[in-house]
Amino acid sequence: MMEDLYAEFLLGLHGFNSEERYEALLNETFLNDPNNSFLLEPEACSHDFRSTKGCFMRYWGDSCAGINADTFGKRLFAGLESVYNANTFSIADFGKHCALLWHDIPSELAQTELFWTLCYADDALSWGDEAQTRTLYEKAFSFYND
Repeated sequence: MMEDLYAEFLLGLHGFNSEERYEALLNETFLNDPNNSFLLEPEACSHDFRSTKGCFMRYWGDSCAGINADTFGKRLFAGLESVYNANTFSIADFGKHCALLWHDIPSELAQTELFWTLCYADDALSWGDEAQTRTLYEKAFSFYND
């Protein structure tokens, strides 16, 4: 459940969905597990995304110890795919938001191929190859759908 919470936090932080969506999941998670000492901190600072980001970084750090990459990735990429398919952003803006999001993924996880895609998929736009960029994103989205 913490992986889902972090994925929703990142999606909200980077403008892929509303902060309210993250806060609703946080409140639900907290109500289901009120004795979870970690949840007290993000619950107390949910109005301040910078502090909340620090909570998650301290929870997992760079080692990703205990993070379930599949659970996190499935939630994150499903959220990204939804925004991508809704054409909420131009492909260039989508790429910029993805690259910024990538910087907030714990580094050990960010360096894996699937997550690394968020950093480089929009590179092809610089030489006008939108099709290549779309192919890379769509391949990443399909990873958890297969």
